[in-house]
Amino acid sequence: MTNFIVCYPQLSARNRQWIDRVRRNNDPQAEAIAPHVTLVFGFAEPERESLEHHLRSRAHAQAPIAATFSALECHKGVREEAYYAYLMPERGRVALTALYDQLHRGVLAEERIGAPVYVPHITLARSRSRAAIETLITSLTLPERGITAVLPALTWVAADDGTIRDLAVFPFAGQARASQR
Repeated sequence: MTNFIVCYPQLSARNRQWIDRVRRNNDPQAEAIAPHVTLVFGFAEPERESLEHHLRSRAHAQAPIAATFSALECHKGVREEAYYAYLMPERGRVALTALYDQLHRGVLAEERIGAPVYVPHITLARSRSRAAIETLITSLTLPERGITAVLPALTWVAADDGTIRDLAVFPFAGQARASQR
C-alpha cells in the first residue's frame, strides 16, 4: 500500500465540471480520485499514531487556504517517464508550498520528492508525449478569472492495486493570515 497526503479543493459546480471534463478525457486517475493537490507523494505506511499526530498538529495550525488556479503548464514526471498538464495556483501557491515544507518535517522528513522545488498543482492530464500535453494545454481555455477554491483539510489517502481510498481527514483549524499569496 502506498500513502499520500492530499488536499481536496472545495470548488464551485462550474469549476468542478471544467476540471472533471478535462481530467475524464486525459488523466488515468480521474475515476480513482477527485481533483486534489498532493502535498506528500507516495510513502510506505509509517506508525499510524505518529503520522496522525503529525497531520493533526499541522492541520490545527493551518488556516483554510484560498487559492486561484490560473495557469496551465507542462511538467515532466519526477518518478516516471511521463508528462503532465498541471493547473497551477497563483493565489495560494505560497501557503501550499509552506504547508508542504511543514509536512516534510518530523515523521515525514524522509518523504520529499526528488525535484528541487515543490510545485503545487492539480493534475489535469498525463501522457508519455510532451507534444500531446502541450497541444492539450494550448487547446484549453480557463474560466476568465481562473478557478477559485478553498482547501480546507489534509486527507491521508492510500493506493492499493489501483484503488485509492481516504483513510483520515484533518480539517484546518488555524486563523487566516493577512496574505495567502
